[in-house]
Amino acid sequence: MRNIAEFLERFKKLKRPGADKEEIAGIINKTTNLKLTSEEIVLQGRGVFVKVGGMEKTEILLKREQILKNLKEEITGLKIEDLR
Repeated sequence: MRNIAEFLERFKKLKRPGADKEEIAGIINKTTNLKLTSEEIVLQGRGVFVKVGGMEKTEILLKREQILKNLKEEITGLKIEDLR
């Protein structure tokens, strides 16, 4: 007879909708000292698109490599290759 925990094991890895966007916004905020929200983040394929103004976008693009590195290290279940 199997334990119920064995059947429910796969559900432990599920995240609530929007959790990835909040994590991405947090990493960008930590790296650039900007105040982004999850509504300004769009995930499309393997890319992250940030909907912000010119100054904020420039700051993000200047630190693009560091942000991508941090995203790959901290978010393992999501494959992100581009930041725009």
